[in-house]
Amino acid sequence: MSRRAARDTALRLFYEYAITGEFNPATMDVMRDCFDKGMNDNAWAYVARMIELYKTHKDEVDAAIQANSKNWNISHMAKVELSILRIGVCELYYCDDIHESITINECVELGKKYASDKSARFINGVLGAVLKSSPPVAMAGQAERVAEETDVRTE
Repeated sequence: MSRRAARDTALRLFYEYAITGEFNPATMDVMRDCFDKGMNDNAWAYVARMIELYKTHKDEVDAAIQANSKNWNISHMAKVELSILRIGVCELYYCDDIHESITINECVELGKKYASDKSARFINGVLGAVLKSSPPVAMAGQAERVAEETDVRTE
């Protein structure tokens, strides 16, 4: 099953989180057992990875969305749009195995599917601004490691 289907499933779980304030493991079990039987282990691993990344980096992800959402307070955003943005920022910041253009395009497509063309443009603008405003954390971490490894000390 495609990463697109996995993102779709992740969106449903992130949407529930946006409403309830928690990721309910029982919901994922029900989805796995009843609704998304066609998803393979790699797709489910992606869903679990997105949830764990968001739980670990919630403050940074939400701050990036807030900082790059012109004239919008994150608490007033539509839950679907916010959920898509959270997935997108998790991918942009922490998934160096997913190209940024794919992340943004797939999130825009989710916006078109579950919200509107206007929402898709908003999602595109916010994720584009997130990408331009600061280097993704995963990339920044790689740069720091390279700098440490190549640091020449003179004493």
